[in-house]
Amino acid sequence: MTFTDVTPYRQLHSELESNRQLENAYAELQSSNEELETTNEELQSTVEELETTNEELQSTNEELETMNEELQSMNDELHATNEALREGQDEINRLNSFMVSVLGSMTSGVVVVGEDLQVLAWNSTAEDLWGVGTVQRAGPARS
Repeated sequence: MTFTDVTPYRQLHSELESNRQLENAYAELQSSNEELETTNEELQSTVEELETTNEELQSTNEELETMNEELQSMNDELHATNEALREGQDEINRLNSFMVSVLGSMTSGVVVVGEDLQVLAWNSTAEDLWGVGTVQRAGPARS
């Protein structure tokens, strides 16, 4: 009977198998690392694009705020102009009412003419004298 001690060979074979597994694991880690680096680069690119988009949006927002301020200013001016026009119209209406009451209170026929001698207004006595009926009383004449 002969005995051959194969323990060292078995240990070498076992170490060789472990080394192969380690090499495979290392290769997988390298591949995963490369994938992570690629993903990181893509994320960096996305971050830069988002930063650019954010800057553009901020710029657009500032432009819109400026436009809004300008529109608000114009709106305020229009309100002031409208108020002035309302006040002017109220004054015209008041003066017209005054003119109608003055013309209506006169007992003789009164006719108001403009610079071009166009009849602007008349009272009821002038209306009766001309025989025009109730076309218009003491107000602006219509052409």
